[in-house]
Amino acid sequence: ALSLGTENAAVLAGGKAFGGALARQARYALYTARLPTWHHRLKVGASWFFEGTSPRPLQPLGFQR
Repeated sequence: ALSLGTENAAVLAGGKAFGGALARQARYALYTARLPTWHHRLKVGASWFFEGTSPRPLQPLGFQR
């Protein structure tokens, strides 16, 4: 089982729950493995490898009322 979130993750493996940085990296690995094509997997994996997987701050969209 895998719990997805924006910053934290939890992985249930072998009846034991794991959290923290290792679970977060497992989340990214599982997400990448589920992508439809090898091209997409390589593109996303390279992006995460070179740009990092740390949470990015939210940016305003710039809509004006």
